[in-house]
Amino acid sequence: MTDHQDPSGIIDRVKKFGWSVQGVADYDEDEPDWAYTIGLWHSFETPDLCMFGLDVEDMVEWLNDVAELVERGLRPQVDDVVPGVLEGFPLHVRPVDESWYEGLFGQSLAFYGRPVPMLELIWPDKNGKLPWEEGARARCREWQPRLWTPVSQHTVGPWQEIATVDDE
Repeated sequence: MTDHQDPSGIIDRVKKFGWSVQGVADYDEDEPDWAYTIGLWHSFETPDLCMFGLDVEDMVEWLNDVAELVERGLRPQVDDVVPGVLEGFPLHVRPVDESWYEGLFGQSLAFYGRPVPMLELIWPDKNGKLPWEEGARARCREWQPRLWTPVSQHTVGPWQEIATVDDE
């Protein structure tokens, strides 16, 4: 891909900063937003990152914050906890199954030409409960996909439908 084929400016941002953050907003309160980095794998040989279910502008900011930590040496791994990004709430790092890439991470596929490692940053609800924990609030449970589960086996929330519809 060359610069003149990059209408969204991803290549320019990766050249300048080392990464870009792609926000995906439906602007419908009944549909969750998501955001993901592009370029961390290229620039720092660390997996790109994604977040789901919160305000897209906030997720873009938080992913930029974590990308700055990566630039300074952080190398997130599955099951790590990343503190200090969301006020008072650590982010939990989970893997992403490749079956989600085409439906959710199209700009990443366009940039790299193939799936590259990606990690999902999971946020807890206001009570500190993670989506898979008993008593977690509905929005926390339903608006964060469990991307470590293949699309075909995922049943919680709207994500299987979004990934499948966008994949068609």
